[in-house]
Amino acid sequence: MKKNWKKLTCLLVALTLMLASAGSVYAETLGNQSGQSMEQSVVVKGKYTLEGTQEKIISVDIAWDPMEFEYKEVADLNWSTENHTYSNPQADDWMPTTNTIRLGNHSNIPIGVTFAYTPKDGFSDVSAKFTLKKNNESVGTEGSMCILDEGKNVENSIITDQVDALVGLSGKMPSSYTSMTDIGSITITIAEATATNS
Repeated sequence: MKKNWKKLTCLLVALTLMLASAGSVYAETLGNQSGQSMEQSVVVKGKYTLEGTQEKIISVDIAWDPMEFEYKEVADLNWSTENHTYSNPQADDWMPTTNTIRLGNHSNIPIGVTFAYTPKDGFSDVSAKFTLKKNNESVGTEGSMCILDEGKNVENSIITDQVDALVGLSGKMPSSYTSMTDIGSITITIAEATATNS
């Protein structure tokens, strides 16, 4: 009877040890005979886990001035027959000097924005220039990409990264078009900003 009890006790002890090791608990006893202070380093590990899916959403506000320009050619000049020059020369010019396109990013990702102008057939002499500004500071011109940060909410304050594209025309308008006419188009390309285009 005593033998059986001893065997049972050994089985219980073995089972207890096995259960304790299954919990992955690490322990170590520190001690010395001198009573001096001791140190023990414990490695801390971490990892990132994403549960579910995080959808990328692109949402952009676009507002623009009327893209209407008037080419003014100065004709009422005073010609000097002696000097063979105009006495009050004035340069032909487009009015207004610029019109504005504004973009605001409400996406949950940074975006890249580019602007391009394509003249309509018959108006190839007219070209457009884009000056990109953020917070009144120049950040690029035509052909360059502007990066807008993702939308943020800081202490219930909505923060929207914005860019203004100032559009100006150059070249000469054919004199036969005296009313507003379609002369070209502006294309705005919006895409996720990546390491290759930022």
